[in-house]
Amino acid sequence: MSRRLQAALVALALLPSLAGSAQLALPSSAPSRPAPGQEGPTPGSSLPTIEVVGLNGVDYTVDFPASGPTTVLLFFVTSCPVCKRMVPEWNKAFEAKAEGLKVLGVSMDKPAPGFFDVVRFSFPVVVTRQPRQLARDVNLQHVPLAVRVGPGGKVEDVAAGEVPAERVQKLFAPPAR
Repeated sequence: MSRRLQAALVALALLPSLAGSAQLALPSSAPSRPAPGQEGPTPGSSLPTIEVVGLNGVDYTVDFPASGPTTVLLFFVTSCPVCKRMVPEWNKAFEAKAEGLKVLGVSMDKPAPGFFDVVRFSFPVVVTRQPRQLARDVNLQHVPLAVRVGPGGKVEDVAAGEVPAERVQKLFAPPAR
């Protein structure tokens, strides 16, 4: 099966807000493609600036300045049962996180009314404005996806799917500087 077709099928299965659109396939000229089988961005690669909207309706730009903090991005879809199972673990790690570490949840779909009344997050959450583009930019093939990003947008670590508490704690550990 071609890489383009695989990407389109995964997007349709995992990102309900994208259903009906088969244009998730990466163009053949896309820079820095991850290795086959790589979940999310490759450690050592760089993440681009991300355009999002806060739950308050305000637009934000998430960038990674060279002198900025380490950031953990937690990508999820509100209808994903595995994502919902990871939220308590993410909350615990956030509440015990290293000083200076930033954490941001990124919903890849528009949350249903009342979702955040049922599923509680201890950390800030935003919604992507362009889920297809962001999925391409970060090689989002499955959710949940946790990405630890250092200053300058350099990817330090990636954890995909349901991961044990020890692995989550590693993502939230103090930056090695």
